[in-house]
Amino acid sequence: MINDTNFKNKNEGKDFDSNQLQEISSFQSVEEFFMVYQHLRRPTAMPYFTFLHIFKKGIKPVWEDPAFKEGSRFQIKTQKSHTSKYWEDLLLAMMGEQF
Repeated sequence: MINDTNFKNKNEGKDFDSNQLQEISSFQSVEEFFMVYQHLRRPTAMPYFTFLHIFKKGIKPVWEDPAFKEGSRFQIKTQKSHTSKYWEDLLLAMMGEQF
């Protein structure tokens, strides 16, 4: 999991800087995922313009990584009051291989 509190999109005149990314944890099993997840602050408790990312090990979180050749970015803009529920639903769907 990656936390990027300084990311601003291009519409705001700031370019993405991969040096601002900070790995906060990693996991290799569903059990390890839940050990990490239970200690994370929920998105609704984080400051605005905090972006959370989740990547497979060995994939660099930059578009230039060959693993993204056929990849894409999934982004949802919603009311802050809904972000924790959506984030949890997406994480659980990924852990349950529903994508």
